[in-house]
Amino acid sequence: MRPDRDLYFMEVAHVIRKRSTCTRGSVGAVAVMDRRIIATGYNGSPPGAPHCTELGCLVSANHHEAGCQRTLHAEANLIAWAARTGQATLGATLYCTHGPCLNCAKLILSAGFSKLLYGVPYRLSEGIVLISDYIEVEQFDQEYVQALERRHEAPLTAAEEQGEEALPTECQTAEGQAYGESLSRAANEWYKK
Repeated sequence: MRPDRDLYFMEVAHVIRKRSTCTRGSVGAVAVMDRRIIATGYNGSPPGAPHCTELGCLVSANHHEAGCQRTLHAEANLIAWAARTGQATLGATLYCTHGPCLNCAKLILSAGFSKLLYGVPYRLSEGIVLISDYIEVEQFDQEYVQALERRHEAPLTAAEEQGEEALPTECQTAEGQAYGESLSRAANEWYKK
């Protein structure tokens, strides 16, 4: 069965979240304009900075509610990438595996998104409370979200459990690795344009 666009883009967000490097949780986000993906983001460290998977999360004992200070949230990462690459987000729709925190809600509003569709609520509700006053907000059916999360869960490999980055299974053969490297080169060339 062909999924409708909302389900399709939410599933893409769940695939994107697999790139997350924060060990406290993985979140994925997809920005869509005119039924096309214009930017993606996941929670992780800024480019070039060490990741939580390398050094552990940076959480203040005095301000635990602030969360990990080492990473950018998926929404902030997406908005930064869109700005960096010149992708306008004014009027776009944002699909996110989780609801926004307060700071991300302010960024979403400032970036001009017109609609937010999310899966799991963020642990603090003030982001959704704020954003709901200004743009259309829709939470996905929780049974569907749980099914997506189960589908996209992958057991950790031995290397990942030790904090090492492992190649996906299909890239572990010489042929698969060559194919993966050619995809990476093609993607890098495309991003340079």
